[in-house]
Formats: sequence, C-alpha cells, structure tokens
Amino acid sequence: MKKNYNIGAFGDGVMDIISINKERYNYTSGGTAFNVLKNLTTYNYNCFVYGRVGNDVFGEIILKRLNQLKINIDNLLIKRGKTNLIFVNISYDNSKLETKETTTCPLCLKKHGFDSKEIRTDYQLNQLDCAIFDNISENRIKVANQLKDNKKIVVFDLGYIGKLKFLTSLELKSSLYLPYTFVQINGKVVKFIMNKLSLTALEELYKIIGSKYLITTNESEGTYITYQNHETIKNKHINFKISNVKDTCGAGDAFLAGTIAAYLKNIENETKFFNDLERYTKEKVEAVITTFGGTGYLQKEIINNLFDDDRCLSCGDLKKEKTKKELNLLNKEIKDLEIKIKEVNADFKKDYKKVIDSLEGETLVVGTGASYITASFITKYLKKNHKQAQFIYPRDILNYDLDKIRNLILCSYSGKTNDIKQALELATGKDLKTILITNNQMEDSNYNHILSYHSKFPKNMGFISIIGILIPCYYLINDEKLLNFDWFKNIDYQFSNLKKGMLIDVFYDYEVLINAKDIESKMIESGLGRVSCHEKKDFSHGRFITYRDYPSDLTIILNYEKTTYQKKLLKYLQNYNKNIIIFDKLSSDELENNFLNLIKFMYLFKNMGEHLNLDLSSPGYTDADIFLYKNTAKFL
Repeated sequence: MKKNYNIGAFGDGVMDIISINKERYNYTSGGTAFNVLKNLTTYNYNCFVYGRVGNDVFGEIILKRLNQLKINIDNLLIKRGKTNLIFVNISYDNSKLETKETTTCPLCLKKHGFDSKEIRTDYQLNQLDCAIFDNISENRIKVANQLKDNKKIVVFDLGYIGKLKFLTSLELKSSLYLPYTFVQINGKVVKFIMNKLSLTALEELYKIIGSKYLITTNESEGTYITYQNHETIKNKHINFKISNVKDTCGAGDAFLAGTIAAYLKNIENETKFFNDLERYTKEKVEAVITTFGGTGYLQKEIINNLFDDDRCLSCGDLKKEKTKKELNLLNKEIKDLEIKIKEVNADFKKDYKKVIDSLEGETLVVGTGASYITASFITKYLKKNHKQAQFIYPRDILNYDLDKIRNLILCSYSGKTNDIKQALELATGKDLKTILITNNQMEDSNYNHILSYHSKFPKNMGFISIIGILIPCYYLINDEKLLNFDWFKNIDYQFSNLKKGMLIDVFYDYEVLINAKDIESKMIESGLGRVSCHEKKDFSHGRFITYRDYPSDLTIILNYEKTTYQKKLLKYLQNYNKNIIIFDKLSSDELENNFLNLIKFMYLFKNMGEHLNLDLSSPGYTDADIFLYKNTAKFL
C-alpha cells in the first residue's frame, strides 16, 4: 500500500467572512475542495491546489495560509480581480445554533468574485493519485475523466443546488452520472434531487450517480454511505454525537476528508475501511465544529478597517441601504417577462395546443392554488371552441361520474401536487384520456400526455406564478402581438393612503372572473390586505350596504366599460372611496382580455410593492404557517 499519496483539489480560493449574530466579523480561507485538502494535510500527504484567487488582500491571505500548510500552489492562478467571498452568519437563539451563508456582501449588497468557476483542462496530472472537485461543470468533468481513465481516485463534493435547478429531470439525471470513487452530496441537494426525480430511496439515487461510494450528509440525521456489496446495495449509517458545537460550517468537508483518509489507509480492504471510517470522520468533524471557521481555523492576520466605517473592504463602497428596487424582488421576477414566456420547451410549443384542440367529448380541467387560473383559462378556451369542458378543484372530482368523462386535464407546476396525484388515482382504470400540464419534465405512465413547458427560470412564490400561469395561458392564444408589455411597464398608479393590511374591494363581471380570482390571490397571499370580490350586477342586490357604511381602503374595478349601469356604479363607489383603480376592457376577445389583465396585474402588484417599500414576494411565513402550507392531508 502506498503511503505518500499526491492529492489535488480543483476549485477557486474563497474567503469566508464570519459574523456572530451579525456582529464581530472574523474571516478564514475557505472553498469546498480547498477545505477538504486542508483537513488532509495532517496525514502528511503531498497536497496540490488547482484554481484561482484574486490579486487582492484576501487572495494574499489565502496564499499565505496554503503556504503555511505546505500545500503546493504552482497550479494556482493569481487572477486580476476580486477573490470570491462567502458571508457566513452564525446565530444563537435560545441555545439553538443556526448558520446562514450568502454571496452578497451585507454592506455594499454586491457579490464579489469571478464571474465563472470554470478551470483549465491542460494541467499536468500524472503526479496525482487522488483529486477532489467541488462542482460538476463541464471542464471539471473533463479533468475528472482524464484522471479516472488513468485509474486515479476521483472525488466530487456537491454542496449547492446552483444551476441544477435550471435542468429538466432528464438533464439532471444525465448530469448526475458520476462514475467515480466518491460522490458526497449534502442534505439540501439530496432533497432537491429526490423531489425533482421522484425518488424515494437512497438506493435509487445511488444507481443514478453510478459512483463506487455515495455519501449523503444530513445535519440532524447523520450520514449515509451507500455502496454495492456483491449484488446488494447497502447503506452504512454514521451518526456520532459531538458536544460544544460552535460552527457547523465545514462539517461536510471534514467528514469527506476523514473518509478519504480512511479509504487511502485501507484501499485494498473494504472491511477495514469501514471499521476505521467512524473514528477518522469523527476526529476530523469534531476538530472543525467545536471552533469557528470551515477548517477550525480563523486567520491571525489583522486587516485594517475590516468592515469598519461602514465601508466594504473588497470594493471600497460605502454601506448601501436597500432601495425599493432591491427590496422588491418582483422587479427581478418581472424583468424580461416577454423572454420568460417565450423560452419554453420546443415540444411544448409544438404539441400543447394540438393536444388540447384534439380533445373530443366531455373534459374536466383540474387545478388548485395558482393552477386554478391555468385550469380556468383552459376551460374557457375549450368552451370558446365549442367543446364540453368544466373546471373543478381536485376534491370536486368525487362529485363526477368518471365513466362519462372522456378527458381529464390536471394542472400542476410541480406535477406532484398531492391533491392532483389523488385526483389521478381516482381516474386510474377509467376509460378516459389523462393529460398533465406541468413545468416538470417527468415520466409517468399513468398519463396519456405530459405537456411540460419546462421553463429554465426558477419558480416564483405560488401567488406570483409568472411561469405557472402565464405560459400555459399564452400558448393557447400564441399571438406575439400580446407580448408587447411596454404600456404596462410605464403605468404609474397614483395611490393614496396605500398601506399593508388594507380592506380591498374588487368589482368584476363574469368574463373576468379569472382575473378577479388572480388579483384576490395576489393581494391576500402576499399579506397586502383582505379582499372582497363583487360581481358588478350582484352588488346591486344589497351588497352596497357594507360598502357604504364600512368603506374599504382601496377599490379595484375590472373590465370597466362606459355602459349606463357601470357609469352609475362608478359614481356610487366614488361617493365612499376616493382610492379607486379602474381597469378598462383591454380587448374584445375574451381570452386575450383575460391574458392581458394577468400581465397588467403583475405590474400593478410590483408598483404597489415599490410604493410601500415592501417585498410582496416574501410574505414571511411562521412555522405554524408552514405546517398549513405543506399540509398533505388527503381529501378522500
């Protein structure tokens, strides 16, 4: 057995800026691959780094620390620019430890570091016995394959979801094929992958990854190492207890270092490897998490004015207060809205309308939450084209004789909404066509068609639903003239006495019921206020008493036309409320009118957030709220 292994780490140097309860800043050199390597220096291996640091004060400190640890830096590029910074806040609340990381500086509100994490592929790699990689970018995979072809030990540590969230299920499965020695994935990433690929067991994930050993870490449940023993896939569980924990950052890196060391000691004997594994990993993890810093080390150097005088040391900018634009994330969500609608799966553009148009016989269209709008729009489209169609909530399926239904359309952004899955179960075995409209590019033999629009853009809060509502609605109309939103962008609503917690009255007529439900959802779920919706004609049957005696803070009138009744209604409302927003009818075509109102409400909502200086996309759920939000009780 070889004793003096050559081990390389591929990644960029990072400086972790650490604060305790957002005070008392310290710092330490970090970076996933670098941290694993630093932990391995205690075993007297020959260690090499491959990557970059900036030519700034943080880059100098990283180089100094690597030299102290006798890590070879011949292949480390000192690149013009800023070193990557990670900001870590450790908080203690009633003895509960919580660690949060961000790449955004709390002072200047910028991200500091290189635009790309790509690495060179022309390194001389012959001397390496083992290599550690911190992400699965194309260049890293290329280098890893060179090493694998030369029978080297290759290790991947996946600690961030990052760009994985933009992949389809098929793309994700393909990118996760990592047939190397070790692949370690942390708990959050594991949960994301399992949900995205509809996996229920680590054994399934192990088959997709294809590595010799799969390590999955979870702070509360411990760590599992999944491996194949003859024909059987096994899970080894390690869950040691450590007291006096101060900082959990770097625990996974330390565990991986201990695992590599135990493996290198017993490379020809798997039984001895597993026997040594818990002792080696506990020793490394305990040394890191009972002190501060990703490797249990804080820099000794003093950086003058580190975040003193409210000035960012990296870029020199003064402390910046969050502006309305930065605070209101809806600006970011709605930016390039036309592009977000256009950039969908090519198969969806080709097949979606064709499948809907081909339906014969009675159709039930099912949706819940924000998908209610989608399902209602599809129903209206079918009726416009002289098809029998009915919108229902998932639980309402119990009231229908499914033997008389020919088609069942289920709308769900994730494709896995619990109510939708239950509705599908009720339809299983029936002689009807089942269609799923979803963002998830998934496989399920229970559906005749899965129409996935598969947007590459991240999911919004349900009540915003830029992707989940607008895309499936637009592609039933598919008229590019509707995607010119300049007029909506430039509307500056003149609000008076706008406040959070308002009473809001919305007036609609039947053809814009979809839009009334949409605006009600946005107002209520964002916490902006309580909403009462009134069908205009129905309002004349006594509902005016409450409006007259208890006027609301804001009145919204949808689909206003200057008919005799609507002019009288407007005059009446103005007697009791001066804060009225009027939405004129935007198109004589009912579906186009509905779609344009959906767009207009996005900009109204954004405008309200800016006016109030509130981030309406982040309601601030409590633990009790989350319990209700994630409730999966069956409706049967």
